[in-house]
Amino acid sequence: MSDLLAEVPALNIKLFIVAPKDREQKVREELARPTFRKIGLNEYCRFISISDLHALLAKVGDLQGHIQPSILDKIAVEFDEPESLVE
Repeated sequence: MSDLLAEVPALNIKLFIVAPKDREQKVREELARPTFRKIGLNEYCRFISISDLHALLAKVGDLQGHIQPSILDKIAVEFDEPESLVE
């Protein structure tokens, strides 16, 4: 993802990392690394747990083709600041 943002810095899309819930802290730590903060990857990336995504898909499964991508915002975790700076 960092390569994508480095190549296309004006890219204005949301990026999602989907992983098990127990990996959320690791994702937070990685996005807080200076190399990713410098290019603003933490501003584009959100975390979605696999279990939350499965639950959402179960709720909207019959509505295929009628769902806006923004529905992912309901379950995505945003990492604006490293957790150590937030506390």
